[in-house]
Amino acid sequence: MNFAANKYFKILAETDTLILGHEFEYAALINKRSKKEVFYHGFGYGDPCCGLIGPDNNWCAVGGNELVVWTKDGDARIFIEIEISWIEDMRLKSNYEFEFLVDPWSEYGVVWRMNVQTMEMQKIKDFDLRDQPNSEDVRW
Repeated sequence: MNFAANKYFKILAETDTLILGHEFEYAALINKRSKKEVFYHGFGYGDPCCGLIGPDNNWCAVGGNELVVWTKDGDARIFIEIEISWIEDMRLKSNYEFEFLVDPWSEYGVVWRMNVQTMEMQKIKDFDLRDQPNSEDVRW
């Protein structure tokens, strides 16, 4: 698939060598030089809404109704759990850790931390905005 010419391909994250994005519910990590897919994943429901590429280009994470973490050794882990459904945003914490925000307007609004090396998640804090209007810009 030629993502560069695809008007439906939305970029989630980009480095000097990689582009992470999606076309509707299909996420792809693309090598900029070769234009080839490094990783490809179809989400079960809905479009991915956020993503990160590790600082050394050796992992990526994509969030939406599920969490997908890919590592350079070709491993991809898919986390489909109600507690982490509808991931709204992600932020890098270290070379191998990131945090992600689960839908703060639901009863499951939580900030989680993921370690890419161990593939372990840790709940950081509850994050409840149920009484607040829905917004694109959530400060967390």
